[in-house]
Amino acid sequence: MLKKTYQICFLSIFMLIITLPMIKHLVSDDKTISNENRTLTQKPDWPNKFVDLKKHTANIDDYLADQFGFRKNFISGANKVRYKLFDEIISKQITVGKNGFFYFNSHSAKTPNSLIKSICSIIPLSLRAQKKTKKYFAAFLKHTRNQGIITHIAVIPTKLKIYPEYLPALEKKWCDPLQFNWVDSLMESMAELQVYYPLEMMLELKKSIQVYLPKHFHWHGHLPAIVAEDIMKNLWNIKPTFNIKPKIANVQPDLKNHYRGLTFYEESKQYNYKSQGIKTCKGKNCLADLNKYYKKGISFTHTNNNIKTKNKLVLLTDSFGAFISEHFSRGFPEVILISINYLKPEEEYRFYQWITKDIKPTHLLYLMHDGGIYGRANKLELLMNDINKNNE
Repeated sequence: MLKKTYQICFLSIFMLIITLPMIKHLVSDDKTISNENRTLTQKPDWPNKFVDLKKHTANIDDYLADQFGFRKNFISGANKVRYKLFDEIISKQITVGKNGFFYFNSHSAKTPNSLIKSICSIIPLSLRAQKKTKKYFAAFLKHTRNQGIITHIAVIPTKLKIYPEYLPALEKKWCDPLQFNWVDSLMESMAELQVYYPLEMMLELKKSIQVYLPKHFHWHGHLPAIVAEDIMKNLWNIKPTFNIKPKIANVQPDLKNHYRGLTFYEESKQYNYKSQGIKTCKGKNCLADLNKYYKKGISFTHTNNNIKTKNKLVLLTDSFGAFISEHFSRGFPEVILISINYLKPEEEYRFYQWITKDIKPTHLLYLMHDGGIYGRANKLELLMNDINKNNE
């Protein structure tokens, strides 16, 4: 009798454990945004045709995989176990290297290592695509410069180019620094366009400072401050009006969404521009009328009333821009950053017209990291085609 009681209790506990995720799923609302930098699969509609039933079952599998109860808890637990036992991260988008270095290897979990393979020339940009990139970079620069705006393009080398030595053996072989790859070749071919590509400077800085933090994808701390000063001095002949001494701070890595359950802190440099009288605004309401032209637009503005010039800098950037914009307030009375990652093709023409005709910057910096070069060229192609159509 006692044995039977134990069996019933064990079976009841087992059934409760395996049904809890389903109960949790049924009583919880579906989530759209995850902690993995992607959109979660939503509940698919029932198919209208019998031939679509097979596809529907696959969609249901994807939906349940993304939405089942306690999913986040299981991911957190799996991350902890896998990292502590095997020094691995469960995310397909993270490559764990040596000496505590993490590398962001792809912007999509469906194409792991695509960023590494592209930047390291395992899957190089074709010569045709390189010519297209140069063509539309040149067209954009010519168009904005003809309107009296001092315009430059900046391409920032990512960690893969600066610290290939800490990659795992296979990826390290791909990213041999002695190989002259397509990114270097393209930047060299655009020398007459004065595209800013600080690879040599960053490799030299590596001897004296931590250029990229081991577990960060974006630049942080000292490096963007140095790059901003270099751009102002060497491209625009603008001398920063004050020096600011950074403080050491512990920061959480920007890749933390990819290893939920693990907590890391890294030592970085932080600059207190508020102490210098710099006023900063972050959000959707910092720039009047922005959302009329760019629905998902978010801007940062930095105002330095101590500089008595009429200069105005606009930065149109990918996610790297958020870490450098404030440093330009050492040389400009007004700095405006707009991340254009979510700018839709149908918004581009009116958006750029608004920038040039209403915002009226004296200086414009179009900034991206090296993994986004061709994507930006495609967007500029659409923009320049629209400009040409409207000028006919």
